[in-house]
Amino acid sequence: MNYPYSSTRSAVITIFVWLGVIIILALVSPALSEVTTNEQEEFLPVGVESVRALEILREKYPTNDGMPAIAVFHSNDGFDDRQLSAIQGFTEFLESTDLPGIIFGPHPTSGNRSSIESFKSPDGSTFAIPFKIAGSPADATFSEAIDAAVAEAHSIGGQVQITARLTGPATILRDAVKIFQSIDIRITLVTLMVVLVIMFLIYRSPGLVFIPLLILVSALMVARFVAALVVELTGLPLNDQVISIMSVLLFGVGTNYVLFIVSRYREEL
Repeated sequence: MNYPYSSTRSAVITIFVWLGVIIILALVSPALSEVTTNEQEEFLPVGVESVRALEILREKYPTNDGMPAIAVFHSNDGFDDRQLSAIQGFTEFLESTDLPGIIFGPHPTSGNRSSIESFKSPDGSTFAIPFKIAGSPADATFSEAIDAAVAEAHSIGGQVQITARLTGPATILRDAVKIFQSIDIRITLVTLMVVLVIMFLIYRSPGLVFIPLLILVSALMVARFVAALVVELTGLPLNDQVISIMSVLLFGVGTNYVLFIVSRYREEL
């Protein structure tokens, strides 16, 4: 006659142990975003032709001096002295020490008005100011440098009523990195919504929907913590695409398992 009490006690102990595991892993594991990498050669066998090509490319064409970016200023009516002074101020901003080692100016004599004339289009409607940003597109300082340049260009454009935009390999790669960094959250949320709708259609009971989802979310948290620890301790490469696949796979397998357990429980009832 003690079986119900024993079963309840075991369930409570299991819940507290599981919560304890989550808390401990959260305290000791690094953030998953800090240990992931999106470098192509990290996921290719050593010595393959694609990796060798990347090594030769970096050897012959090093990017230690920065990755190109272009600030574009456009005005259909041409540029007056006030607007030219504003564009000259942007080149001076690029050579300032506000972001040392990150943004490099386009020309050693950017303080001279004549120096920026070389960046004007033949029809006089556009300035294309080239500069470079050091570091990797995945680095926080790289992204901060682009954000600072964008903010300065937009501020200047707004003050003197000209169109200001940033383009070039540096900005394109930074945007690609940001997309990959956010794709995991989007895929997880979409998967969660799909699972939520399916389980509502099957059970039509909030309890039988949200309790399994809480379990699945906690399992996903544990999986992410463990993955971060494994990467930190072993140095294995892990990118954002793998994390996204892991989230979808865990929700898919977990949902199937929950449906199986609940169906067997209903049979027993």
